[in-house]
Amino acid sequence: MERIYIPYNQSAILLVVTLIVILFISGCTQPVENKHICTDQEKAADVCMELAKPVCGFDATGKQVKTFSNSCFACIDAQVNYYTEDSCISADSCKYDDPEKTYQGKNQEECARTRFTCDTNTEYFLDGCGCGCKQKASSQIDTSDNLDDSLTELDELSEA
Repeated sequence: MERIYIPYNQSAILLVVTLIVILFISGCTQPVENKHICTDQEKAADVCMELAKPVCGFDATGKQVKTFSNSCFACIDAQVNYYTEDSCISADSCKYDDPEKTYQGKNQEECARTRFTCDTNTEYFLDGCGCGCKQKASSQIDTSDNLDDSLTELDELSEA
């Protein structure tokens, strides 16, 4: 049997291309860093509370199974290996014109190579549609500058 030798630089390229193809074929639509792998204890649960905190369940290959009402129901499903927070999102259901969100990347690859910062009153988000900045909840908005200005005005009024 004749051996075929592939030079180092060509084998590295072949490895990278193979990994890219595997990721593409797997249909993985959720970011890997947000996944929670179901523990044996979670998989063995006998009872789950009816709590509405949706998660997206994935099988061992990274393919979406479906949206579950919460992590408990996801982990007791035999098909589910891990889940991510929030409902499963298909590319068809993405709302890129949402006024609450500004997308910086519209897929996993773009998000992996895009660097950006969010303004003071926005926060980073990452979902099945992409990544970007979204409006903070009103209770999280930084009003310290406005508060400092108001206190300065009050001090000036009280001195007059």
